[in-house]
Amino acid sequence: MEFRKKFAFLRRREEFDAGLADEMSFHIEERADELEREGFSRAEALRKARIEFGPAARLAEETRGEWQWSWWEDLHTDLRYAARSLVREPGFWLVAVLSLGLGIGVNTAIFSLTMEALLSEPSVRDASSLAYVRLGGNSHIGLAQLQFIRDSRAFPGVAGLREDGDINWRNGEETRRLFAMRVTDNLFEMAGIPLRMGRGLQPGDVDTVVISSRMWRGKLASIPDPVGRTLILDGRPHRIVGLLPESHRTLFGYGFHPDVYVLALRADNMQLYVRMPEGIAPEAAAGQIRAVSAALDQAMPERDFKYADSVNFRMVTGLARLVSEKSISLFFGMLMTVVTLLLGIACLNVSGLLLARASSRVQEFAVRASLGAGRGRLVRQMLTESLLLALLGTAAGLLLNLVLTRLISGVDLQLPVPIVLRVEPDWRLLAYASAVATFCAVVVGLLSAWRVAGANAGDTLKQGEHQVGGKLALRRGLVIAQVAVSVVVLTTAVLFARNLTESVNASPGFDLDHTLYVSLRLVPENYPDAVSRQALAERAVAAISQVPGVVSAASSRMIPLNDDSTYGGSVRTSASPDPKSIKRHVNHVGPGYFRTMGVPLVAGREFQERGENEVIVNDTFARAAFPGISAVGQTVEYGGGPYTIVGVVKESKYAWMNDRNRAAVFERFRMTPGGGRNSIVNIMVRAGVDPETLVRPLLQSMTRLDGSSAVEVKPMRRAMGMALLPSRIGAVLLGFMGLLGLALTGIGLYGLMAYSVARRIREIGLRIALGAAPGRVLRLVFGEGAWMVGVGLALGLAASYFATRPLAAYFVEQLSTADPFTYILVPALMAVTGWLACARPARRALRVEPMEALRYE
Repeated sequence: MEFRKKFAFLRRREEFDAGLADEMSFHIEERADELEREGFSRAEALRKARIEFGPAARLAEETRGEWQWSWWEDLHTDLRYAARSLVREPGFWLVAVLSLGLGIGVNTAIFSLTMEALLSEPSVRDASSLAYVRLGGNSHIGLAQLQFIRDSRAFPGVAGLREDGDINWRNGEETRRLFAMRVTDNLFEMAGIPLRMGRGLQPGDVDTVVISSRMWRGKLASIPDPVGRTLILDGRPHRIVGLLPESHRTLFGYGFHPDVYVLALRADNMQLYVRMPEGIAPEAAAGQIRAVSAALDQAMPERDFKYADSVNFRMVTGLARLVSEKSISLFFGMLMTVVTLLLGIACLNVSGLLLARASSRVQEFAVRASLGAGRGRLVRQMLTESLLLALLGTAAGLLLNLVLTRLISGVDLQLPVPIVLRVEPDWRLLAYASAVATFCAVVVGLLSAWRVAGANAGDTLKQGEHQVGGKLALRRGLVIAQVAVSVVVLTTAVLFARNLTESVNASPGFDLDHTLYVSLRLVPENYPDAVSRQALAERAVAAISQVPGVVSAASSRMIPLNDDSTYGGSVRTSASPDPKSIKRHVNHVGPGYFRTMGVPLVAGREFQERGENEVIVNDTFARAAFPGISAVGQTVEYGGGPYTIVGVVKESKYAWMNDRNRAAVFERFRMTPGGGRNSIVNIMVRAGVDPETLVRPLLQSMTRLDGSSAVEVKPMRRAMGMALLPSRIGAVLLGFMGLLGLALTGIGLYGLMAYSVARRIREIGLRIALGAAPGRVLRLVFGEGAWMVGVGLALGLAASYFATRPLAAYFVEQLSTADPFTYILVPALMAVTGWLACARPARRALRVEPMEALRYE
């Protein structure tokens, strides 16, 4: 009943106030009539009646209190007052909202990017009950092992996928390589993957395919009714049975967006996904998979490992995904740290502005305090104003977020694999933005509220207006903090920009400027065995060697700076009876590979045309396995060994430009049957002419050799997209944040110097009247600014030295986190920013007229 009464008051406030005024007027008139009958004049009777009735405003307020929520009325009043101040001071509010909007917009944009890259929900039914399983420390298992786990019926759903599949698409006279997700026939049903049109792959399907929206819109030009049409894939017609929606996200995650889903080949190894039984905890489900793995070890014993060892059970959603990719998680964690610092700069900036504004309003609040307003009431008013400011800043930030995320989503990363990041706002962004708004409201409001509430009303009212400002120590402290934080952000940005420059110019240990790669993706059915594939690879090397302008050619399993294959485990050597654990990059290369790539031989020889059980190692592996002795002629044993070392080559970069001290083993190139990488032939080419001029002749040569193969030719200088990706992303994003932090710091310093000059107009005028030279006035302004920038710079550089040290893992060997150039450039940029921020206030100080200054305020 009481709730309905108060709610009705909100809807009929004006009607209630009018009725209340009429009723109070009626009572006053009635009492006046009585007094008039007692002999008083009408005017005297009304005066006495009003005195007896009491203060009308207080009585009206007390009466309304019975009908309204007091907290709501107070908030409504404070917000209305804050809105009026916004109209009165549009310049202040514009600068404050712009500062917060920039900080919040960039912060939420990076948050959206991080959520999309690391924690995006896969497009499945009930993702919270799906888990990715690794057995025996391996990321993939064979189809036979997967079928064994499915037949155990320990889980209601078991399926697999292979994320690195390729398939050839014959489109007219052109053969193109598509990125395929190879899956078991029950994945769509088990995972509950939604489709835009048609259905998913099903048991019993033969030569069917599900296509992505990207494939449909791009390569198929949005053909109407794609379901039922035919694509020639790997030389056979495949019927399109389904079209995925635009918003589709794979179970694999990280923005990977394949062109097509096709059924797995018998030789494929698969990632294992299981759906947990209803009501079971992940820990219990992990125990079940260990029990099944132990049974699998008994049924299918392996020579080198047991499936029950190193079982990893990870949910496909939530923070557990971050553990599996620590380097990616750390990179995005660094981005979030930097944008949080950027938001801190914006909050410090706005806090300084609010402090300046609060100083000019001290007399206003002193008057309100003398009229009975308590300290809590004044603090609440300031916090309400800062809340409104934070809400407006958040709204501006979200608009900027939409612009930035759309730009990010439209960026083509130019990578050898299809990565599509659809960065879109969702409930997590709304929750995060709300938290950011609350944080900003508290931070930017508390300092100014403390400043106003701490003033003594009596003392303040006795002061002149020009004396009200008080000391600037707190605002100077805020600016120093801004400079220090900005220096940390700027140092990180410059280091990543330097890393990108060094990465582009650095030598990877092989000849980038005179090498190309030719990649052929074979149709597996055309080359069903290893002999036919090996013969094709040898014919391809011979054909490429005959192309005019080619100096040499050699086959390679991996393309440097595009592929990687890392193995751990123990290695036995002829130099020691004890095995050694050596983590190593492994590649399979043909004769002449190191001569073709320009990688120097340290000792021994390259592979010859014929030879068995031979390997070549790099000098890092040689030092680790054979300290103090020559590795040539020694034997190593791992996997299918033993192998004889016939050569040692100099270390180079294999997957990333920041590879350093990485051991590597090179085995003889051999083709094997099956799909995936087994159907890809890579040939490295050394050019005696400009590599760009060889692209078309090499394409034509390989098309003549096998028209069913998808052929890609690219100079190595243009094939570094994946290797340079962290440096490019870091340089672009952090460079933008560094410049933004510098601009916000400059705005904060300018605001303080302008306010400081305005407060000291009388002092400056007096100095000029007494004969102070312009240079002395300039030193007065620039000296204060230089002191704040200098202190902030010293603190920021010290913090940067320690804060950037964990980033060394992302940098090339030639760059140190203590890079002298960076620690010279950052202070120079900050000094220029400080000079620009002080220039206009200094100019105003020089133009002060002594007589006008002495009459100031």
